[in-house]
Amino acid sequence: MRKIIAFIIFAMGIAGISTAQKTAATITPTFETLNFADTAHYYETLAEFGLILGFTRCNGDISNDDYFKSKNNLTPAGGIFYRQPLSPNFALRGNLLVSQLKDDDRFYNSPEWRSVRNFSFETFLTAVTLRAEWDILGKWRFRRSIDTTIYTLDKHTQYALVNGFKRTISPYIFIGGGGVASSAKAKMSFYESGAGQRQVEIQEDLKNAKGLIINPTVSFGGGLHLDITPRLVLGAELEANLPFTDYLDGISLAGNPDKRDWFWFGGLTLGFRLGSNDGDRDGIQYITLGTTGG
Repeated sequence: MRKIIAFIIFAMGIAGISTAQKTAATITPTFETLNFADTAHYYETLAEFGLILGFTRCNGDISNDDYFKSKNNLTPAGGIFYRQPLSPNFALRGNLLVSQLKDDDRFYNSPEWRSVRNFSFETFLTAVTLRAEWDILGKWRFRRSIDTTIYTLDKHTQYALVNGFKRTISPYIFIGGGGVASSAKAKMSFYESGAGQRQVEIQEDLKNAKGLIINPTVSFGGGLHLDITPRLVLGAELEANLPFTDYLDGISLAGNPDKRDWFWFGGLTLGFRLGSNDGDRDGIQYITLGTTGG
């Protein structure tokens, strides 16, 4: 028993000496020290502003899910976004997306009525949406490399939470809504003279789809985030938009009036985290001393 007590006292003494030596020594942080304070969680609070680049595809009265493999109706799309984190896992994001949707019966060989009908359209589209995002690995993404560093500055012991940046891939899903402004120009005719009975529906569609049309929309989808640097974030996502209209392609009565139109977006995002290097506004800029790979 005495030997055990003596060993415990000896171990405690060694630990105390080691701690004292570590406190007194000058330890240079090897990662990124933020303001010499508890600001290791700084980046998870920063808003993002970025660019959107990808492709859109309309599912309407010419193309639907059965022809999803067709590449002829893919059109370039671009825009901007602003993301505001609410927590490490949740954020709100506003989107502005601009594109030109198009499709043509000539792109398809089946079914047989494609050879009778001669429909095509082009739609200039602007979508403004607000969505809620769930970053599934958010806490792990931002907080997996936090450590406490003890060092000396002006003969005083300093304590800092250190954020060791690592490149991280994190999946996310989202749901939201907003508005879609569209201007469709449809061309509708039939090769066979016997199809003249459709002219009434065609004229009605041309009348209903004339001019700029604004409709509410629901959007949902998912993607991946990749932290390239502490400030730059690359994303890849797939989004479905469901406007409450059957005139996104300018065709309804002469096509399939029982189903509403909708469109896909797939592409990349590049975000830049905003914010001052003086996160706690104490006049001291954080020091970047390096990063780690991952």
